[in-house]
Amino acid sequence: MEGGTPSLRDQGTQALKEGNLDKAIDFLARAAMADDNDSEAKALLGIAYSQKGLHAQAKRALQTAVEREPRNENHRFNLGIVCERAGDTQGAAIAFRDTLEINPQHAQARAKLNAIPNSQQILANAPKPTGPVGVPGTE
Repeated sequence: MEGGTPSLRDQGTQALKEGNLDKAIDFLARAAMADDNDSEAKALLGIAYSQKGLHAQAKRALQTAVEREPRNENHRFNLGIVCERAGDTQGAAIAFRDTLEINPQHAQARAKLNAIPNSQQILANAPKPTGPVGVPGTE
């Protein structure tokens, strides 16, 4: 922070914590546009969109964050939450499964996956990853 001015991401994060979704989306979208590699800003933007009920935008933002940081279990877990809220059961199951592949001890992901009816059958019929989750060069 130069001159004591919080970054766009920091301002967006604060607005999100305060529940000011429009302000959060504004700051976080600007932060994501200013730095295309800021996967944290994209993930937070996805969370803000989701809380506002903008599921398609939320999913897109979180998928981008996951693509940028495939080993980030929080991005994958939050993608699962967004898919769940959007009614995309298969997408949610895949995201929770992938979270558990990164961190088998992720209790929230395990609980969410177990709460999805027929999750094992959904995953059996789901597209398989082309390589180990999050291993660079296997996309």
